[in-house]
Amino acid sequence: MTKAELDAVAEVESLRKEALNNFDDELRTYKGRVSEARSDTSNIKLKIADAAHGLERLEGDYRNQLETALIRVKESQQKLDAFRLRHGVVGPPAAHSNMLLTVLFVTFMLLLESILNAQFFAKRNELGLVGGVLQAGMISAINVFIGYLAGFYARHKNLKGLSSALLGFGSIFIWIIVSLTINFAVAHFRDALEANSWNDAMKLAISTLIAKPLELSSLDSWMLFLIGLIVTLSSFLKGYYSADPLPGYNALWDSVERAIDDYAHSYGEAHASMDKEFKDLVQELRSEVDTRRANLRSAVDALDSRGAMLDGLRVFLRTTNGAANQLLAVYREANLASRKEPPPEYFNEVFSFGDADVTDRKLESLNVEFVEVEIRKMEDLVNVGVEKLTKAQKRSLQAFPTVQDIKAGRIEQRSGEDSHRFTRSIEDLDELFPADSTPVSDNPEPEPEPAKRSEESNDQVKKPAPKAAATKKRSASPRKKTTTADEGTVPTNPSGAPTRAAEENGDLFESERRSGGDNQ
Repeated sequence: MTKAELDAVAEVESLRKEALNNFDDELRTYKGRVSEARSDTSNIKLKIADAAHGLERLEGDYRNQLETALIRVKESQQKLDAFRLRHGVVGPPAAHSNMLLTVLFVTFMLLLESILNAQFFAKRNELGLVGGVLQAGMISAINVFIGYLAGFYARHKNLKGLSSALLGFGSIFIWIIVSLTINFAVAHFRDALEANSWNDAMKLAISTLIAKPLELSSLDSWMLFLIGLIVTLSSFLKGYYSADPLPGYNALWDSVERAIDDYAHSYGEAHASMDKEFKDLVQELRSEVDTRRANLRSAVDALDSRGAMLDGLRVFLRTTNGAANQLLAVYREANLASRKEPPPEYFNEVFSFGDADVTDRKLESLNVEFVEVEIRKMEDLVNVGVEKLTKAQKRSLQAFPTVQDIKAGRIEQRSGEDSHRFTRSIEDLDELFPADSTPVSDNPEPEPEPAKRSEESNDQVKKPAPKAAATKKRSASPRKKTTTADEGTVPTNPSGAPTRAAEENGDLFESERRSGGDNQ
C-alpha cells in the first residue's frame, strides 16, 4: 500500500483499537469487583473483630466508673454501720423537717409574741404602739433564737460519749436559765413601767429581779412572762425535732443514699450505652453486608449483560472494515483516473483488519457462581458473629451488683468476669469460616495490557512500507489480514513479511514517483 492508503487505514485502526481497549478495561473492572468477593468476607471478619474490641474498650471505661461509684457506696455504708453499732440504733433516721415549714413557724412565733407584747409596752413608750412593737419584737427574737438553738444542740445528749453529753445537757441548762431570766426581767420591767419612766423602770426591774425574782405585781406581767416561756419552749421543741434525735445520723444516711443514687445513675448509663453501642455496631455490620451484597450482584449483573455490549462491539469492528474500504476506494478511484499503467492486482482485493479475539470465552471463563456463595458466607458470618457478641453482651457488667442488691446489703463485686469476653467469643470464626480458595476464573489467563492490545488472529499480515519513514511510523502497528473479495486470505511469510502483491504494489508506486507521476 502507498502512504496515503496506510494513513487512511491507520486512522480507522486507531478507533478500532480504542474500542477494543475500552472493552478490555470495562471487562477488567467488573471482573475485579467480582474477584473482591472473597476479600469482602475477610473485611467483614475484621469489622466484627473491631466491634468486639470497641465493646471491650467501652465496657472497660464504664467498669472503672462503676468501681469508683461502688467504692463510695462501700465507704459510706461502713461509716453508717459503725455509727449504728456505736450508738445501738436500728432503722432509718427521722426525716428532716421541712425548711419552709420551719421558717413559717419561726416567723409566726415572732409575730405572735410581738403583737401580744406590743400592747403591754406601748402604754409607757414615747413612740406609742410603734415603739411597743419594736420592743416586743426584740424580746420575741431573743426567745425564738435561744429556744431553737438550744433544742438543736440538746440532741447531743442522745449520743454516747462525755463530750456529747456535756454539750446536750449543757444546752438544756443554759436555755432554761437564760429563758427564765429574760422573761422574768421583761415581766419586772412591765411592773416598773406602771409608776416610773422608761429609764427608771429598767433600773428598778433589774433590782427587783435580783431581790425578788418571783414577785410580780400585776396579772399583765404574769401574762407577759408566760407568753415568753411558751414561745421559747415551742422554739426549743422545733429545734430538737428538726432532724433525727441522734445528730449526724441523717447526714450519714443521706451520704449513703447519695452514693447509691450516683451508682444507680452510672449503672443505668453504662448498660444503656453498652446496649446502644452494641445495636449501632450490629446495624453497621448488617449495613456493610447489604452494601457489599448489592455491589457484588451489580457487578455480576453487569457481566451477565455484557453479551449485548459484545454484540455491539462486533458490529462496530465490522463497520471499521467497511470504513477502511470506503476510504481506500476513494483513493483508488482517484488513482485510477490519473494512472496510465494498469492498476496493481491488490486494487481489486477487499481490505480487512482481521477478527479480534472478543469471543464469549473471556466472559464464560469468569466463575460468577462463587459470588453467591461468598454472599451467603458473609451473611452467615455476620449472623454467627452477632449471635456470639449478643451472648457476650448479655454478660456485660454482671460482676457489679444491682441497686436492689446494694439495698439488700450485697455490695461486694462478684469475681470471675472476663474482660476479654467479646474477643474470645469470636475466636473460632476463622475455623467456622475458613478462607476459600475457589478460583474467580475457571481458566485464568493473563489480561493483556490496554496499551499493548493486539488483534489476535493467525490470518493477520503486516502492512507494507514503501518508504523508510512510513516503515518507522508504522513499526508498532499490529499485522493486518488482507482478503479477496470472496474473503480468501492472502498468505504471508513465516517472518510476517509482505506478500508478493504488496511488494509489487510498492515497486509500482515507487517507480511512478521516480518518473515524476503524481498518482496520489
